[in-house]
Amino acid sequence: MLVKLLLLCCLSLSFKGLIKGQQDLIKLTSYENVNIKAEQLRLSQGIGWNLSKESDNIKVYTRILNGEKFKELKIVTSYNTTLNAIMAAFDDTDGHKDWVYKTSESYSVETVDKNTLIYYVNSDLPFPLTNRDIVIKYKWTQDSITKTITTESVGITGKVKQKGSNIRVVDFYSNYILTPRGDGWIDIYYYARMDPAGSLPAWMVNLAVTKGPVKTMKQLFKIIESGRYDNIQIEGVSELNK
Repeated sequence: MLVKLLLLCCLSLSFKGLIKGQQDLIKLTSYENVNIKAEQLRLSQGIGWNLSKESDNIKVYTRILNGEKFKELKIVTSYNTTLNAIMAAFDDTDGHKDWVYKTSESYSVETVDKNTLIYYVNSDLPFPLTNRDIVIKYKWTQDSITKTITTESVGITGKVKQKGSNIRVVDFYSNYILTPRGDGWIDIYYYARMDPAGSLPAWMVNLAVTKGPVKTMKQLFKIIESGRYDNIQIEGVSELNK
């Protein structure tokens, strides 16, 4: 779910002197067929990660794999809340604009089943940068024993017509791992990789990659603390020790 977290942190810093160039032709790539278990195994190996930022119990790590241009992002934190509250915030796509950094529009496009939905995101970027948008297929599973929830979000083509001059992002993959500890706290792991499309140089994107995640995560915690999602039960989500 938080695809905007990486998209906006990469693009929303004000590079006021940047002259807008022509959009590159982008090879549209979808990760819809990624095997989530294999992907999680690769990510859990932890090779090459560097701690880039730490603030209020939120650690942000980055790395660049051989042959790649853009940094991958990993966030590790924890929060005293319920699985249902976090999942309710994720499912409330219309409400993302209240906590996801620089998100101007987000809405559900299609509910595939109780564990899968497709939604649209528009990200307003400062002039002279061009706004980005993306269509995401989001799904989740929960371990019946540990109650750990794993989400997967991938950029897909179609479903929503491209709007105006927006640049459509497709090359995107992210996942959350939410692990309840039994003391009321939940360990939160987030990973994302993407190509922001267009003509932005990789060095510029990589320079700005850690700003948005911390702001977004802190705002998510504030929204949950406000009680907005206290009484919501997500179908299929079970709490630990209940």
